[in-house]
Amino acid sequence: MIRLLIFINVFSLISFSSLSQELLVQGRIKELPPGVPTSFYLWAQKGKKDALIDSVKLGTDGKFSFKKNKNFQQGIYNIGFSTGFKTNLVCGPAPFPFLEATYTDLIKTGFLIQTREMQAWAKLEEKKMWFEQQMDSLQKLNQLDEFDPQYLAKSNRMQGDIVHLKTTFNKAIDDIKSQFSGTYIAEVVSNFYKFPVKESSEEMNNKFDTEVAFLHIHYFDFVNFKDIRYFNNNKWEDYIFQYLLRYVKLDFNGFKGGVNHILSLAGANQEVKDRIIGYLLDLFAEKGPQEMLAYLSDTYGSGCESLIKPQTQDLVKKIKVLSVGNSAPDFISTDIHMQSKKLSENLGKKLTLLFFWSSTCTHCQNEIPNLISLYSKYKEAGFEVVAVSMDKDYSTWLKFIQEKRLNWLNLCEFKGWQSSVAQTYLVNKTPTAYLLDSQGKILEKGFDIASLGDMLEKLVK
Repeated sequence: MIRLLIFINVFSLISFSSLSQELLVQGRIKELPPGVPTSFYLWAQKGKKDALIDSVKLGTDGKFSFKKNKNFQQGIYNIGFSTGFKTNLVCGPAPFPFLEATYTDLIKTGFLIQTREMQAWAKLEEKKMWFEQQMDSLQKLNQLDEFDPQYLAKSNRMQGDIVHLKTTFNKAIDDIKSQFSGTYIAEVVSNFYKFPVKESSEEMNNKFDTEVAFLHIHYFDFVNFKDIRYFNNNKWEDYIFQYLLRYVKLDFNGFKGGVNHILSLAGANQEVKDRIIGYLLDLFAEKGPQEMLAYLSDTYGSGCESLIKPQTQDLVKKIKVLSVGNSAPDFISTDIHMQSKKLSENLGKKLTLLFFWSSTCTHCQNEIPNLISLYSKYKEAGFEVVAVSMDKDYSTWLKFIQEKRLNWLNLCEFKGWQSSVAQTYLVNKTPTAYLLDSQGKILEKGFDIASLGDMLEKLVK
């Protein structure tokens, strides 16, 4: 992406210390060459997604003016010709000075806006680069060999050096905050750079044996999630992502606990919660697990629909359809005789297991013997199995069914993961199971066959 770093005139009519203010953004790009686009845009940073605020046409003399009477908040905005050709504009409490430059100078020289906000940001980035260089040198100097007789001593010494480096870095960030006090960068953005250090407190050091356990609780100590200004930049999304990646267990329960912790920090600020939930929905829609989409939607409700991607909105709708208590979506598929079969016409008198599997799936193969046993035990009591395969080859599928004597209803579209049934039920792994009642209502989902026996024991009477 090409970054156009524009030297502009910006003047704020009133301070950004309040949430409601009028904003005037004016500028001039001199000596515009022929062919430069005449449309100029102003965006607000909402995480990594920019929200378009307004667009204007450049005057023949290169001048532009944005005047907005909406609720403008302190934060980082973008201004430029297009989404790939723009620069940052930091809006803090203080007004901007009168600035201008030629188009050629802008391209050659780079970032020319020298406000206190931009100076503070440059200092932060400079100190961050210093820290990364020091950390890299420290790790190269202390490469550890687990067979070294002094491994533990060297490891402890290295950990002490890292703690000292982080403490020194935090002090440098505090000095920048003090030097540029009153700026948005100092009051908000700088806190994303700091490291919570458990050794800085005797109480914390005694309470937590490991850094991971400490950061699981205290990762966000320097970030005030009740303040909406923390979400008017592109820093907070990656900050949350790193927490979920490093300091929670990478499974459904771990993510659920991490998400609950994050959202608890927002308190009663619903605008902040909606921003966070919107980001998390997009994140889990892209990276999984999909169960987190249902959990977020069911637990924290609506309000962030406009903040999420269209594909995420569609996925959330599909997941809600598959919620426990809803009727399982009906479908038609092909059995081993190449005859069409409808789910609703093949339900058990009491219970039906809708089982997504594949003849080449090792986990499925391991669970099928137990399922055969349960089917034999509870079939006469009204339990039925509808097994939908992700196989693509008819012969392979049929051979497995005949060899294992799978006498329940077997269906397949021979399209693998592109099967319409698999897409309706959002199947992204095998085996996947749904337990339905006699009317096709979803009773349970996402369980393994090992736990099915206890369910059947309770439900089949």
